[in-house]
Order: sequence, then structure tokens, then C-alpha cells
Amino acid sequence: MIGTLARADSERAVSVKAPAIYPAVAKRLGIEGMVHVEATVDAEGKVQATKVINGNIILAPAAEDAVSKWKFAPGTGTAKVIVEVKFSVPH
Repeated sequence: MIGTLARADSERAVSVKAPAIYPAVAKRLGIEGMVHVEATVDAEGKVQATKVINGNIILAPAAEDAVSKWKFAPGTGTAKVIVEVKFSVPH
């Protein structure tokens, strides 16, 4: 199972989403949860930087890696976007 987007808080719409790859150890241990990632997005919609705000430390790198590959709608300047990436083990 992969991590999935729950939402992005911004006026900048997400145009391309790269899925978060569920870490094998987290899946094996049944670790689930939400990771909040702050993305710095340039005027062209490219992610310039990411920073995990909160979430499980085992899931955080996968969420941050995925968000760094996303593309957002172009805007008038640089924007900070808070993204929630949800990880859940299929039952």
C-alpha cells in the first residue's frame, strides 16, 4: 500500500502527485498515520524545498520524498503549501 494525499492547504492546486511509497518496516509493523509536509513552491509550480512539520519518523521520509516530486499550479510568486500525506495499512 502506498501513502495517499489527504489534502493540500493553499490556493495553489496540485497538478501532478507522486505517490508516497509505504516504508516496508512501517507496513510490516502496522504503522499508520498522517505526515504533514511544508512545501516551498516557486512561481512555476515546482517544489523547491520540503520540511516535515509533524508525523511518525518512520513515515516522514517517504512523505517528504513524494511531495518533493509534486507539481503545483503556477502562481504569482513563491508559496508555502502544507500537505497531509496519509499512510494506512490495508485491512
